[in-house]
Amino acid sequence: MPDTQREKNLEKAIEAARDELHILRRRGQEKANTRDHGHDYKAMLEARDTFDDYAGRVREDHEKERDTNRHGTRD
Repeated sequence: MPDTQREKNLEKAIEAARDELHILRRRGQEKANTRDHGHDYKAMLEARDTFDDYAGRVREDHEKERDTNRHGTRD
């Protein structure tokens, strides 16, 4: 896998984590109700899902680089 794709996956994961953190901090400053299912809450969930997706890709990149999965078996 080219380094550029690995870098892109990692950058996207970091970006999504920053987005979620920014929303979470803003909601904390505004003392928003955590049960409020408004626009901010939905944006936070979308950022979380995006982070999860790219974090999984980063894990796959690392496993491909090691040529074994985390259980020690080859794919």
